[in-house]
Amino acid sequence: MPVVLQVTDLHLGRLSAHDAARREVLRSVIAGMQPDLVVVTGDVCENPIDSPEEVDNALPWLDALGADYLVTPGNHDVGNKLSLGKFGITRGLFDHWSQHFGRGWARRDLGGWSIITLNTQIMGSGWPEEAEQLTWLEAQLASAERAAVFMHMPLDLGPNGDAVPNAHYWPIDPGPRDQLLPLLSQPKVRVLATGHLHHYASFPSAKPPRVWCPSSTFQVHIEGLTALGVIRHDLEGDIARHRYLPLDMPGVESVTV
Repeated sequence: MPVVLQVTDLHLGRLSAHDAARREVLRSVIAGMQPDLVVVTGDVCENPIDSPEEVDNALPWLDALGADYLVTPGNHDVGNKLSLGKFGITRGLFDHWSQHFGRGWARRDLGGWSIITLNTQIMGSGWPEEAEQLTWLEAQLASAERAAVFMHMPLDLGPNGDAVPNAHYWPIDPGPRDQLLPLLSQPKVRVLATGHLHHYASFPSAKPPRVWCPSSTFQVHIEGLTALGVIRHDLEGDIARHRYLPLDMPGVESVTV
C-alpha cells in the first residue's frame, strides 16, 4: 500500500530562526511513518521576490528531510495568480524555481497509483506552459489506472465559500477551474489534495473528493476553523484514505484574515 505524506505552506524564511527546528519535527514524522513519497504542495518559501536565496536554501532543506519528495510551487514561491493584480507570477520567479524543482507538474507511479502534481500558479496566466500542463495532464490521466492529484490552490472554497473573507484570493479562477474539472472529475481521480488555506477540511462527496492540508508553521483563521499539521494519504487498492496528523511546531504563528 503506497503511503504519501502531504506537507504544505512551510513559509521557510518567515521565522527563519525556527526553520532548522521545524525540519527536525518533520524528519521525526517521516522517520516514524516511512512514507513512500512526500508531496509538498506549495509555499515552501516566504518572500523570494525580495530574498531569492530562499529558493536556493529550500533545496537542501527539503533534501535533508530524508525522503523521496515531489514539490509544486505556491503563490509565495513564484507569485500570485495574475487576476489578483499584485505580486503576480513572473518569469523570473518561475524560472528560478524551475531551475531547482522543475516547473511544478510531475508524475510518480507507486503500487498501481499515479501521484500527480500540478502548478496552480500558471493557471489563468495565458503562458504557453498553462496549455502545456493541461495537455500533459490529459495524457497522464489517460494512462493512469488510479490517481491522486496534488496542487497548491483549491478548486473552490466548499459549500460555505461565499462567506470566506477575500474569497477571490484563495481558489483558482473560474476559467482554469472549468478546464480542469472534466479531467479531475474522472472516477480514476480518487483524491485532490491541496494546501494554501492553512487549515484542514475534507469533502469526500465532491467530484473529485477533496482534502485541504493545513500549514505546518502557522494558522490562518477562516470560517472559525484552525488546524496545524500534515496529512497522511493511504492509497490501498482502489481507495484513497487520509488522516490529519497534528504537529507541535516551534515558533507557530496565528493569523486572522
